[in-house]
Amino acid sequence: ERTSKKVSSPSVSGTAKVGESLTTTDGTFNGGEGAITVATVWQVSNTGSGGWNWLAKGDSPLVLAAAQAGKYIRSSSTGTDTIGQTANANSTSVGPVEVEALSVSDPTVTVSN
Repeated sequence: ERTSKKVSSPSVSGTAKVGESLTTTDGTFNGGEGAITVATVWQVSNTGSGGWNWLAKGDSPLVLAAAQAGKYIRSSSTGTDTIGQTANANSTSVGPVEVEALSVSDPTVTVSN
């Protein structure tokens, strides 16, 4: 019985800023029994060093929302062979997610007589 092994980790590209999109590649795996299917998800963490939680499926770009501001994002791939053996691979995290700076202009005052 052979077990699945990670060949490469997924990678994330894009700008970590609210309103921008991130994309990911799947991790790759080999070994195992039969064909290996790969599922990739987006994960979020408050610190970027632990406490990773599921955010969304990784099969489409992730548009960063205000809820992700100040947090870290990564993608995580799981390779599963035909008898259920798994291996995991995580991307490098990006973040903290930035918020667009507010711009304030001087008010205009109109006086009429």
